[in-house]
Amino acid sequence: MDFGWPLFSAQGMFRTRFAAIVSRAASGRTMESATTRSAADEVGDTGDHTCMDNQDTYERLPVMPAEALVVWSSLEVNGSVDRSLDLSLKELSMLPQSEFTGDFECNDGWISPGQKWEGVPVRHLLERAGLARSARNVEFNGGTHCQVLTVEEAMDPAVMVALRLNSEPLPADNGGPCRLMAGRRKGPAHVKWLQTIRVTE
Repeated sequence: MDFGWPLFSAQGMFRTRFAAIVSRAASGRTMESATTRSAADEVGDTGDHTCMDNQDTYERLPVMPAEALVVWSSLEVNGSVDRSLDLSLKELSMLPQSEFTGDFECNDGWISPGQKWEGVPVRHLLERAGLARSARNVEFNGGTHCQVLTVEEAMDPAVMVALRLNSEPLPADNGGPCRLMAGRRKGPAHVKWLQTIRVTE
C-alpha cells in the first residue's frame, strides 16, 4: 500500500470506537470515559458515515473513550537530555509547526480520509532539550498509555506532537490538547493526551 503524504511521505493510523466527556479541571483539562458506542453510532446520524466496497468510511475522525481519568496541564520532556522542558499549550503553539494530510485507517478496516494534522515535530523538541550521547530510546506517555520509539524513529519528520486537526484545535475526545502522531504506526501508538516525552538510555 502506498502511504503518500504531501510533506513527509508518512501516515498516521489509528482505531476508534467511543465517545468522551470533557470537563475543565483547575490544574488542566480532565477527560473521563463515557458510554461506549460504535464509530457508526457516533457519526452515522450526521451523514459522515458511508460504506463503499465493504469498507466503512468516516468524513470526520471517530472518537475513542478514555479508559482512565487523564488530567493534562503541560508536556514534559525529560530523561537523558541536557535540559528538561515543561511546555504549556501556549508555548507549544509558539514553536515551529509542521503539517500533513492523509487517510487514517483502522486495524479492522474503516478509513477516515483526508485528515489534516498540525503540530510540533518531535525532532524539534528533542533538539531543543539536547540529547545525551547515551540516548537510545524515547518514551511517549499519556495516562496509562506508552509508546516507545528509538531516537532515530522519533527524529523522523512524520513523528509530531499534534495540536490541531483539520485547522481546528485538537478536540479532547480525539486526544487533545496534544497527542503523539507516530508516523505509519497504528492504534495505541498514537498516544492521546500526551503528557511526557522521556529519553532513555
